[in-house]
Amino acid sequence: MTAERSEAGGPIFIVGAMGSGTTLMRLILDSHEHIAIAQETGFMRAVLAHKWIPFWKFGGEWYGRLGWREDELNGELRGFYDGLFSRFARDHGKQRWGDKTPYHTWHMPEARKVFPDASFVALVRHPGAVSLSLHQRFSYDWPKAVGHWVRSNLELLHRAEELGDRLIVCRYEDLVLDPELVMRELLEWLDEPWSPQVLEHHVVHKERGTPEKVEGRTRSSDPIDVGRITKWTADMDDEGYAVMRAKAATLTRFFGYELDDARALDPLDAASGRNYLLTGDDLIKRQSALGMTDWGPWPRASMVNRRLQPQKLDVTAKGRKHRKRGSRSTPATTTSAAMPTPARRRSTKHAAAKAIFTRLPAPAQARVRTIVRRAADAVRSW
Repeated sequence: MTAERSEAGGPIFIVGAMGSGTTLMRLILDSHEHIAIAQETGFMRAVLAHKWIPFWKFGGEWYGRLGWREDELNGELRGFYDGLFSRFARDHGKQRWGDKTPYHTWHMPEARKVFPDASFVALVRHPGAVSLSLHQRFSYDWPKAVGHWVRSNLELLHRAEELGDRLIVCRYEDLVLDPELVMRELLEWLDEPWSPQVLEHHVVHKERGTPEKVEGRTRSSDPIDVGRITKWTADMDDEGYAVMRAKAATLTRFFGYELDDARALDPLDAASGRNYLLTGDDLIKRQSALGMTDWGPWPRASMVNRRLQPQKLDVTAKGRKHRKRGSRSTPATTTSAAMPTPARRRSTKHAAAKAIFTRLPAPAQARVRTIVRRAADAVRSW
């Protein structure tokens, strides 16, 4: 690692469940004189693909066949990606770079290997606000929307011991209600000087010429809006509340929220003496103090955030088994009576299409639904 890199401070990864305020935090930190954070890149999936060739059973062996160790490969990857992001920072007159990608929540250990000096800033928000956002933006049903909040935040708790003081958790509501104190604590933790610009991020980005439309529903020209804390309650229905009570009640209490009162915020009482921010070490102590140490099975990353091995893809595996069964039972000469009926063929194709669809990332699912809906509308208009 170069001297310039060390003096600039390590990269900053902003993570958290989708809809938890990661874009707002990106805009705020990016308005600091030293820090440059672009729109989300998702580059850690590319890092994973560097280490594991997708869809190949020998995918994790390739660099070993060249006599390379993983730590040596990490060094090469660090130099490559640091070069890309550092140039982006220099182009904006900054010294330190960061990345904001919500699903990098699942890549924090890998990011720590490649960037040992990385810092992870995790956003947590009331499950009602996050779930409604996913329900409206991506057509998630309530179990999937609430489940996303639960799984993402459980991953933070499970990684707390591993990341320790390299991880810090910030509640969106605290950031909105007391931005100056929260940002003073955060910048001190990041070893960056205080900058009043972070309280005027909307002005900074407007003067800079940042596009108004950025990720999600956040706009770069919007100031911090306290009303967003409770805005979601107007559209949350009974089913949404019921699913939250069934799946997220305990974790909601752990982060100091009340399911039925968006305004209620219990103090987090960080052991470090901070008013708002919790490090990984603080999370461990809080779990012990509250007697909340058994969270059940460790949530597993979605397929798109795991090493892509062909034997792990259900569609491929089922198809292979189906073909093998067919080859054993189907005679060389097949009569028309033994052939699947048109209805059977349609059913099989529908099941395969549904299996593939459910494994697509949420944005891709939303696009497919839009295309199907438009096609149906066009047919009805004929």
